[in-house]
Amino acid sequence: MERSNDCDSLRIGEFYFLNINAWPTGDNEPTRERRHGEVAIFGFQDIPANLDLYLTDRAWSNLNQSFVENIVENEGTLLFTTPADRGLPAGVAFGVGDNDLVAEYGKNWTDVEVNRTDTNTSQYFHLGEDGDQIFLYCIGGDGNERPFAAFSYNGPFLQNTTTNTTYGTNTSSAPDYFFDGPEINSTSVMQTPGLLVMREPASIFENWQYESPCGVNCVMEFSDLRTAMSDSVYNWYGSNADGTSSYPPSSSSMLSPAWMSNIFGVLLLVWLLVVV
Repeated sequence: MERSNDCDSLRIGEFYFLNINAWPTGDNEPTRERRHGEVAIFGFQDIPANLDLYLTDRAWSNLNQSFVENIVENEGTLLFTTPADRGLPAGVAFGVGDNDLVAEYGKNWTDVEVNRTDTNTSQYFHLGEDGDQIFLYCIGGDGNERPFAAFSYNGPFLQNTTTNTTYGTNTSSAPDYFFDGPEINSTSVMQTPGLLVMREPASIFENWQYESPCGVNCVMEFSDLRTAMSDSVYNWYGSNADGTSSYPPSSSSMLSPAWMSNIFGVLLLVWLLVVV
């Protein structure tokens, strides 16, 4: 099987983030103790079997159309190979961490390119308290890294046009093809399918979660669900670990009944897809 061809088959705008939580610090395994953060993702397209998926908080350079060199501490890459028997079917949430949404595969990711010979630092996936960008990608048929979903909780992705651009631990461009599509929802700050941006100028929130706009335990059509997930103005909520600040101000916390009900609603959708 040509994994690169499988990567090329994944369409932009078919994969969305469900939850970003920068609080967790991992479990007792040595490498995972160095990671920081949980990520949940929902797909509207099947991901083929035996495909290497990568999740990274490294910056993307739109001038070079590649990720910047991985030499920054607390910037890293995680690798997960999809199950050989079925891949990752559409409608099944997956990701990194102990969250109920990603429990089946949440601990199956490995750290790659952690140590370098020319630096004393170690590069681990570590979501920043001051904002960050996250990319889900695979290796395309041309041998290059190919992001097909992206998330920012540090404001819009940069589109730099000068060669002297310096990327920080929480600033990044995005591939040009993310900006080619039309805006999905006129009320959302997202400009193209698959590129999700949380904008809150007053402060950076360490946790972002999607909550269904149709209420508790509802089941939505795929087209409606995709639109709802893309609307970061009305259907996403941000909060911080102190539990005292959130966006919008009336939003619920990570462990609220609304959040737990949202989990149930997504799992109910998955169950219906499998049964039907």
